[in-house]
Parts: sequence; C-alpha cells; structure tokens
Amino acid sequence: MYRVFYYDDIYDQEPVVIHEPNTFGEKLLSGRIKKALNTVSTFEFTISVDNVTYQKVRLLKGLVKVVNTLDNNQEFFGRIYKPVGSMDASGLFAQNFLAEDFLAYLNDSNQMFARVPNRGMRDYFERVIQRHNSVVEPHKRFKIGRVTVDSGSDIPTRYIGYETTWETLREFFIGRFGGYLQLRHEPDGLYLDYLKEVGHKSNTPIKIGENLKEAEREVDVSELITRIVPIGADKEDATIRDDDSGQYVIRERIDIKSVNNGIEYLEDKELIETFGVIQRTVNWTDISAANILKIRGQQYMDNQRVAIANWRVSAVNLNLIDKRYDKFEVGNTHPIINPPLSGVEELQIIELELDIINVQSLELSVGADQQTLSAFQLQQQEAQKSMEAAVAEIERKRKEEQRLTNEINLTVLSLLTKQGELKAYQDELNLAQGELARVNAELADPEGINKSSLEIRRTQLNSQISNLQTSISTINKEITELETKSKELQKELEEVTAE
Repeated sequence: MYRVFYYDDIYDQEPVVIHEPNTFGEKLLSGRIKKALNTVSTFEFTISVDNVTYQKVRLLKGLVKVVNTLDNNQEFFGRIYKPVGSMDASGLFAQNFLAEDFLAYLNDSNQMFARVPNRGMRDYFERVIQRHNSVVEPHKRFKIGRVTVDSGSDIPTRYIGYETTWETLREFFIGRFGGYLQLRHEPDGLYLDYLKEVGHKSNTPIKIGENLKEAEREVDVSELITRIVPIGADKEDATIRDDDSGQYVIRERIDIKSVNNGIEYLEDKELIETFGVIQRTVNWTDISAANILKIRGQQYMDNQRVAIANWRVSAVNLNLIDKRYDKFEVGNTHPIINPPLSGVEELQIIELELDIINVQSLELSVGADQQTLSAFQLQQQEAQKSMEAAVAEIERKRKEEQRLTNEINLTVLSLLTKQGELKAYQDELNLAQGELARVNAELADPEGINKSSLEIRRTQLNSQISNLQTSISTINKEITELETKSKELQKELEEVTAE
C-alpha cells in the first residue's frame, strides 16, 4: 500500500525505491508516519544492511517520500536529519532514521527585531515569511498562500522578535490568534497557508464494535481561570523596585482598579460556583489605558473556555477495504461513539500515526476546541445519560439473553420429550407389526383353527398400527418444528450477544 522513495538531494530526478509494498522489491524493517496540527510531521523508518540505501543516506540533504499506492496520495515528503545505527542480540545490523517534513525549513532561519504598523494579518504574516525567504536557499522558500485568520485587534503596532521563524509563527501567530499552519506542495513550489479552520466534517464514526479497538478519554481543565487580573503596559511614572542586592526586579504596570471600583480583578461568578476561585494574571503589554484594559479583560472572561476533551484512539482503517468509510485525515472531524466513556462527541483529529507495514492500524489523538461552561456541563450531562443508557442496554441484553436461553432450554427439553415419545411409539409399532405378521401367517395356514378369533385380532392390530403411524407422523412434525424453533432461538441469541 505504501511505496517509499529516497532522493539524494532536492535536485534528484531519479529516486530509489527503498520500500515496495508488493511481494518483491526492497523492504523497510519498520516505518511510522506521525502527523499533527501545527506541528512538523515526521517519518521514522528502519533499513536493514541489505537495503540499497544502507550507509548511503545523506543527512539533511537526502529526502524521503511516502506515497499511498491506493489513492496515489503523498503521505509524507521531507528531509532526513537524525540517524541511529544499531545491532540487535542476533547480530542483525540496521539503521534507524527520523525525517521531518518541509515545515522544518522554518527552523533554518531566524527573525530580527521589528516594530511594524498593524496593516492586517496577511501583511504581518508576509513580513515573517519574507524574512525567512531572504536568508535560506531557494528550495527552502515558501510562497504565501491563503490567510483567513483575523487578528481581531485594533492595536496600532506589532512586534517581531529574534526567534526562529518557526518559533515566531508558533508564539506570535498561533499562540495569540489561533489558527492553523498548513503546507501545500504545488507544481511551482511550496505554499504556506494560515487558516482559521481546517479539515471537513465526516459522517464516518469512530465507533465501538466497528472500527474502534481501544480508547482513552481525558478531560483537561488545567487552563481554567475563574478570576483574572488584567495587567497592561508599564506605567509611565513607574519606579523600578529593587531587592536588597540592588538588582532589578520589576516595574509597576497598568491595572484596572481605577475603572473597576478599586478592585483589580474580574470574575465569572458562575464559573466560581462550579469550580471555585482560580485566579491568574493576564498580560496585555501593548495596552496603556485602564478602560481599554478592562474591556479586553472582560472579553477574555466572556470567551473563557473551561475544558478540553481529548481522546487517544486505536482504530482500524476500514477505508482500505470499504470506500463507504472516509479516510482518516488530520484536521477532519468525526463523531466518536463509545457510550461507557461519553455521549456522542464531534471531535477533530489533531494527531495521527500510521504504520506503513501494518497498514490496517491507526493511532489517533482526537480533541475538541476548548469548551464553554455550558458546553462542558452539557457534555457531562450527556455523558451521564449515555452511561445510564449503556447500563440500561446492558441490562436489557442480559435479560434478553436470559429469556432466550430459558426458551432454548425449554425447547430442547420438549424436543427430548418428543423424541422419547417417538421411540416408544416406534417400539410399539414394531411389536404390533410383528404380531400382525404372525396372525396373517396363521390365517394363511389351511390347517389352522379359531380363524374367527384371528380375524378379529388382525382387525384390532390393523387399527392399532394405523393409529400408531398417525401418532408417529404427528410427533415427527412436532420434532421438526421444535428443531427449527431451537435453531431460530440460537441464532437470535447469537445476534443479541454480538450487539
């Protein structure tokens, strides 16, 4: 299913196949791709001493591509940067490598301090990427793709620090404004999109008893704040407070006490009632007006999210054998159905690990955006209802299984009784038929006596035999019906047990 190519460098037009999914050809000992939102994707693989590239891989220059032969989709393309040689207890030599996709090129440049006017998110994003492009080789440069994230801020100035381009994008963009960085391979080069939303909603469920092997659900409330202390820029007349050694400690900063009845914090009473007081400072270093600072603080509280539901899932990739099931992709949203752990949740795949050798198995990390208090409470209620429904369903199944088992037992008992009756009638029939044969023989003897009494006996035996045959026919019909009923009940029991 997965074919792996090795390129000696970015200009190599004749790559070498280092893993062939068909019976013959080069084979990797192992290979795992790990993809995640806003993260550099990786491919870890192991080659044996017999592989054509053993001891020939070029670090940072060499590239590796993984192609899905079923849909011709490029699952991974990146550079090799971390080798590990090994020998196991049996004396088998191998090389293990870790490759990173081309987003890692953003780690090869740094930014320089800049104070830039706020002309929108695209302009801010372009400045950072243009700086990166100016200091790296042509094949490491990115074209600006779609930018759909809105900063939602009216501050006049933005800043850029000295971090690597990747750290800058993670801290100054994703960390502050959210959104997703996505890499696109196009014929004319690499494109970098900065999107508010990614993926699509899939109707393919991740469902217990269908494609869900193992699951673990975690609800994280570690980022919850129920009371915030908004802190702004340094006060213009602030004095520097020193400790006893004379070393610099901190400057006094703008707070909201002057516009909030002398109280330095804002709180959400409903959150406090549910979770208690959890107080934190929140910094807006670019705001120097207390009234604006309070507005920003209140907006923060109004948009407060209290919890994240995360799943770690081992799933079966049914898309390989049935195209009615969607392919699992990072960013897509799927319903998760596992009643004992939760109600039905529509969650996004945030991380995916696939094994190119054992292609049917997938490891997924599935999570939701942070939930509001009402969403969190609703989810808890739904989970409780789901659990109650699951318990009720288990009890219903238990009772149904017990009913069917009892009915099967009664049917089998009736069957055994009828089989006993059949044997008794057959034995009686055999005796009557034997006696009739004897009577007929005596009547045929010309020297026989008492023929009138024998005629009477023959008539009696014929009547008895006819009645026995009728009874046997009736019992055989009843036995057939009981056997059919027993099979139907057994099938019904198997179906209930398999639910």
